[in-house]
Amino acid sequence: MIHEYGHFLQQEEMGTIRYGLYAGGGSLYGRLNPDVDYYEIPSEKNASERGQEYIDQYYPNSGYKSEGL
Repeated sequence: MIHEYGHFLQQEEMGTIRYGLYAGGGSLYGRLNPDVDYYEIPSEKNASERGQEYIDQYYPNSGYKSEGL
C-alpha cells in the first residue's frame, strides 16, 4: 500500500496525463523486459520512495516499509 500511495503522490504532482505517460511507460518497459527488477524501474522506485517518505514523516514509529526499498 505504501508503494501505491507513492503512485498517488506522483499523480498529484504531475497531473493525470504526465503521470500516465511516466508510470505507464515504466510499466510497459517492465513488461517488455522481464529480466528487469520491477522496483528498479525509475517510476516504480520513485513511487516506493515517495510513499516511504510520507509514512516516515507522518507515521514515524509505524515500522512499515515500502516494497522495493
